[in-house]
Amino acid sequence: MKILGKARTLIFLEKNQHKYDYIIPPFLKFSKKFFYKNKEKISKNVFKKFFKKKIIIRSSSKNEDNLNQSNAGKYDSYQINDLTIFNIKKYSEKVLRKLNNEDEVIFQEYINKPDYAGVIFTREINSNAPYYSINLDTSGKTDTITSGASGAEIKNIIICRNFTHKSKYRKLLATVKDIEYLVSDNRLDIEFCVKNKKIFIVQCRPLKRVSSKINDELVYSALKNIENKFSNLQNLNATIPGKFTAFSNMSDWNPAEMIGVKPSLLSLSLYAELVTDSVWSEHRKNYLYQNLKPNPLMVNFLGCPYIDLRVDFNSFLPNDLKKLTKIKIINYLIKKVNTNPELHDKIEFDLIETFFDFDSRSKIKKYLNKKDTSEYIKSLKKLTNNYLNSKLLDSEINKIETLKIKQNDIISSKRNNIENIFFLINDCKEFGTLPFAGIARCAFVATKILRTFVKDGIIDQTDYNLFFESINNVQKKINNSLVNNKNNKNNKIFFKNFGHLRPMTYSISSQNYKEGFKNYFNTKNLKFKKTKKFEINMSKISKINKIFKKNNINCTANNFFKFAKEAIFYREQAKLVFSRSIDLVFKELIKLGSKIDIKRNDLEFVSIKDILNYYNNLDVYKLKQIMKSNIKKNKLQYEITKNLEIPDFIKGKNDFYEFEKSIVKPNYVESNEITGKIIEISNLKNIKKNNLANKIILLDSADPGYDFIFSKKIKGLITKFGGQNSHMSIRASELALPAAIGVGKEIYNLLKNKKYINLDCLNRKIF
Repeated sequence: MKILGKARTLIFLEKNQHKYDYIIPPFLKFSKKFFYKNKEKISKNVFKKFFKKKIIIRSSSKNEDNLNQSNAGKYDSYQINDLTIFNIKKYSEKVLRKLNNEDEVIFQEYINKPDYAGVIFTREINSNAPYYSINLDTSGKTDTITSGASGAEIKNIIICRNFTHKSKYRKLLATVKDIEYLVSDNRLDIEFCVKNKKIFIVQCRPLKRVSSKINDELVYSALKNIENKFSNLQNLNATIPGKFTAFSNMSDWNPAEMIGVKPSLLSLSLYAELVTDSVWSEHRKNYLYQNLKPNPLMVNFLGCPYIDLRVDFNSFLPNDLKKLTKIKIINYLIKKVNTNPELHDKIEFDLIETFFDFDSRSKIKKYLNKKDTSEYIKSLKKLTNNYLNSKLLDSEINKIETLKIKQNDIISSKRNNIENIFFLINDCKEFGTLPFAGIARCAFVATKILRTFVKDGIIDQTDYNLFFESINNVQKKINNSLVNNKNNKNNKIFFKNFGHLRPMTYSISSQNYKEGFKNYFNTKNLKFKKTKKFEINMSKISKINKIFKKNNINCTANNFFKFAKEAIFYREQAKLVFSRSIDLVFKELIKLGSKIDIKRNDLEFVSIKDILNYYNNLDVYKLKQIMKSNIKKNKLQYEITKNLEIPDFIKGKNDFYEFEKSIVKPNYVESNEITGKIIEISNLKNIKKNNLANKIILLDSADPGYDFIFSKKIKGLITKFGGQNSHMSIRASELALPAAIGVGKEIYNLLKNKKYINLDCLNRKIF
């Protein structure tokens, strides 16, 4: 059967319901033209048929339900709880006003207080990938999902089409498959409800056709390969404690925020090379944590990056802890995050203690005995004193300064492109990302202690804000450089210092600030930003000195504030410096591509590891052949990756086939409440087109390269990914900018369809 409108489809399904396990609620339907000719008679017939019942009045338009466009949501529907002839006429006319004469109005019995209700898409709506997407509401209502309402009782479940026989929703899915067979279409939008184990089909319409062609078997094969990889990684690891593991794309170095959930091969391989293969573990070892070499921190499931939490948790354990204590901690933490997956993006705040602060003991004693707690606390204090009193921070800062010199040496050298890339990468690891990891860890320690001081009433929020405003951060430097260069049309000074930055730092196809200056910046209304002076009274200084002494932290308040200010400043400065190395790598790659006829965007499908392996090994002609062949193969692989639906947090192999999309708890910055127009920066082209001033900005990827948005005088910020310690959280805090960082996919997708929102940071609400 070819689906032609909701009404005809319901008639067809009603005729066949006796053969299958579903029920079509009783309904009547009339054309607009016929209804107006017989309004009184029809209204009385509807009243008589549904006497003392609730009904739904909805449209059935030819424009609403066809293969090229669904126009879902364009037309009105109304629920009538008080069934009267007057209400039938009134709401029928409201539905009909948008319809053509040949379109129809449907009167259908309302299923009151179902066990659950929902909408199911039988294919991924945009890509046509082989997944069922079920939006469920267990509130006892049937219209919260189709009306666009949101709430804690709404769930979004993703199920692979070849997993339905194992799914806990298998009875519902079996009915849906029957309907697909009946109507000869597997791309459907079906509204349903379930009551007393009976499945009621309320609507069935086609989803708009998409041009992409999907080979389902390739997706199923890819998922099987990923499942096998997961099972191997789940086995006991002989080098580290922990019975099992779990995976998160938002923990620790947060790949979802930094490179995206489905990054290009170049972005993924570059991030792994510069950070998550070995640099991260080298840093942890240097700071007296366990030596985790040769374990990588990040794994990828067919190009989707995840942090291995068993490895991650182990990397935060002090190296002098007893083995038995380590095992207890790791097993507890993995079990805890598996039971509470909403914590997977907040592990350093709500799960593991990575140094001693003044809340550590109360958290640890919940899962360790008194003896083990004392051992753990003693080790954490040793770590903390190492941060606050050693010369580690000074050493890291010196390395960053060395990197500047090395970058200039490479630029002026006469090596070939691959040689330059080889040295740029190695220098960036040794003098860039490695010291940055140390500086960032020092800044994290400082910030968390400051937050504890605020929570415990030792300093107030004003002190905390003023401290950050006293730091001459990179964003202020960018702003003030633009102000100072207003009359300098070529912006030489600005480009020298900041021209290498780019949104999506690890993406070669993203233009840097020099290339995209006119698109990214508007200097017309910029004002010079002054750095405030931080002062704190002696009473608070005395309290801090006492609490340090009481807890055997060998540091004074004045030295702590000096350490904190230096660490927080150089965290941004180090990022600014090492990201120049990435830009230089991209420039060399683009030059190489130009020589061998490979376009810039195609370089996204090159692995940086392959480039490093080519060092001194291949002639240019052979290199061209191999690179072009690899790009072609990697593009095909990426097409499969794009069509995968896998969760942000993975604890079992079935999660690759069926999962509930997580509702993430955002991290709110500031305590203000703002209302304003919302603009999503979905691509960099719409930045110039839209005036971002006084708008609430919605950002998908929120890495440091997006700092230019703060020059636009924005009103607020909301990001899909990120945690309390992410770049954008820090930046919003420094600027006293109301923000919700890391709202997750579900909330983000709801917000991007709105024009105006209220962001209430104090009460932690967005509406």
